[in-house]
Amino acid sequence: MADTRDLSLTETLARSIGFRLSRLARLRRVSWEHELLDLDLSPGEAATLRALGDGEAEGLRALARTLGQDPMTLKRCVDRLESRGLVESVAGEDRRLRSLRVTRTGRRLAETVTARALERDAVIARVLGPEDLATFEGLLARLETHLTDPPEDSHVDF
Repeated sequence: MADTRDLSLTETLARSIGFRLSRLARLRRVSWEHELLDLDLSPGEAATLRALGDGEAEGLRALARTLGQDPMTLKRCVDRLESRGLVESVAGEDRRLRSLRVTRTGRRLAETVTARALERDAVIARVLGPEDLATFEGLLARLETHLTDPPEDSHVDF
């Protein structure tokens, strides 16, 4: 990283890797929200449908772990999808626990969302090119691993 001693606080913010990652995620999210408007889905609802899209029933907590979401936030999202007939709650192996499953209509919508997501990924692949894309994917994996399972001697997360 470049020497930042002579930069203003605003300039150090603008050059900050964390800030740039957050800004990029925000820009991508706003773009994705716009692309989902005609489907009347939020990005969280779209992700939930995609995660359940293969038809396997899954518990709320397991789904929350898969999506990296808070279970209560996910529950509100699932409730909206259920009210639209896109997801259904079914009795699990333990009758006290309920599992979630995508409906036929939900699966068709999940397929539409997935096709759009793949188109978006293809744009990124074209912008970066194959070599930079492979490097970028490797870097993302390393960062995710670090944040998911930080080294024991690490006292600083980013």
